[in-house]
Amino acid sequence: MNSTYLRFHIKKLKDFLAVKTEMVNHRAVIKEVASSVDRSWVYYSILLLASLIALLGLLTNSVAVVIGAMLISPLMGPIISSGLAFTIGDLHLARRAFKTIAVSVTLTIVVCTIISFISPLKEPTAEILARVRPNIFDLFVAVLSGIVGAIALCTKRDYLITASGVAIATAVIPPLSVIGYGLGTGQLMLALGGFLLFFTNFVAIVLTSDLVFFILGFRTSHLETVQYSPRKRFLIITSLLTLISIPLVYTLVVDITMVKEKKRIERVLKQHLNKDLVSRMTGYDY
Repeated sequence: MNSTYLRFHIKKLKDFLAVKTEMVNHRAVIKEVASSVDRSWVYYSILLLASLIALLGLLTNSVAVVIGAMLISPLMGPIISSGLAFTIGDLHLARRAFKTIAVSVTLTIVVCTIISFISPLKEPTAEILARVRPNIFDLFVAVLSGIVGAIALCTKRDYLITASGVAIATAVIPPLSVIGYGLGTGQLMLALGGFLLFFTNFVAIVLTSDLVFFILGFRTSHLETVQYSPRKRFLIITSLLTLISIPLVYTLVVDITMVKEKKRIERVLKQHLNKDLVSRMTGYDY
């Protein structure tokens, strides 16, 4: 009975995906995504302005400014393009996308490093510290954002609104600005934390968008090349995400342990220091 029930729902899911796949204009999506990796002075100008806005928001601890930088950053285009390149087996598109990403990352880090070096604001703010200890939940956010972004691109349902939400959720520009800040101020551990967050977001978006494109009917047949095995694709994606999740799970465990330890210390201190009409603990450093 359970087996029949499961097969019925699997068939319903396949029929649903088949209908949705027919609604996708694969050629138009490929053309649009491929055009997003074309590098121009406009692209790099917007990218550098977004990175500077993000850095200023981080230095001044302004959430609104950081969010604004996420919205105007054009870096999501090449990242999604690399996911599609894997799906359709287009090595030329993959090279263009990764070259654009590499140049974009390098320019952003170099500019933010220089600005951070000459800036009088050296102390890490809460906005900076929030991006130097990524955990497994950051990976979950990136995975879900990659799925939503790829679906919105293919279906065009509220694409502008959805793309803005994905840009805010994944936040690929602020971590790069944090890397530049860490290098410019000599705080290498902060730079390393920013790199881990960016790398997590980047890999998760590429892999999950690749999976969504595959489910929605994008195949290597569009370019008359050899088709990938779905099982092999799933194993590669699962293996890479599992590998990335190891340090993220460790960070989460350490953070939870520290919170529990801090609460235990606070409880013990209050028991010994809070005496009626004698003393009362108002705060402590840990």
